[in-house]
Amino acid sequence: MKVRAAVKKMCEHCRIVRRGKRIYVTCKKNPRHKQRQGYHTLAQPWPERAKEVPIAGAMLLSRGFSANGVASPSGASVAMNR
Repeated sequence: MKVRAAVKKMCEHCRIVRRGKRIYVTCKKNPRHKQRQGYHTLAQPWPERAKEVPIAGAMLLSRGFSANGVASPSGASVAMNR
């Protein structure tokens, strides 16, 4: 099945069907014409509880980095001290 932003009939045997909030194209003559409109992943919002749990890499995100890519222990960049 092809996942596309815009679906259209590829032959005279293709049928456009709406199921729920998605639009599908089905074809009994050539199954390679099957298509679904929409984003390719099932993106779901994070649960509220996940925001409270600390992330293991949170310390890395809060550190400052100098111009050469080495982490500075104080969090301040070497380029700012010039």
